[in-house]
Amino acid sequence: MSCLLSFMVMTNAANSQTARYDLVNTGVLSHSVYGQGVEMLIQTTPQGAAGAAGGIAPKALARICKEYAPSVITSVARKRRLTKPDFVAVRVVWGEQASGRYALQVYSIENGTCGHEL
Repeated sequence: MSCLLSFMVMTNAANSQTARYDLVNTGVLSHSVYGQGVEMLIQTTPQGAAGAAGGIAPKALARICKEYAPSVITSVARKRRLTKPDFVAVRVVWGEQASGRYALQVYSIENGTCGHEL
């Protein structure tokens, strides 16, 4: 399933830079520790927004997860016949493919959305 949705987050109040987080892909992720779950692939724009800060704030990851999770969990589980996903993961990528970076956070699923960090 491929889609493009946007979510805006202020990255730094001092310089009022706004980063846009686009949901670019979804799917099933098999993880050796957490089992089988739903993954959301998020691309950040501008490309340097996350890299300049050295990463994505945990609160921003949780916000992104809660924004997209209700529709993504249902859609991916239905299309991939995943009856009870073990988790939902958010992978935020920035930079170029060859030299890019990413942050991955895994959450429990509670009431059809992101629960606590795993």
